Amino acid sequence: MAVLTHDGSSRSAAIRQAVLEAALRKERAAAMRRAVLRMPLGEPDGIDVAAEISRGREEER
Repeated sequence: MAVLTHDGSSRSAAIRQAVLEAALRKERAAAMRRAVLRMPLGEPDGIDVAAEISRGREEER
């Protein structure tokens, strides 16, 4: 609480501001997630990553 009220704000005002800022951060994070999910993935390159890893592990044995 000391950190929030160090500028002379009342406890009530500091709590209100902290809650509003947390809500804004949460909304920005959600907007960023939505933007990432809307990004085009591009065309597949034909590489099967799981098969490549499996092959690499077989060579280690």
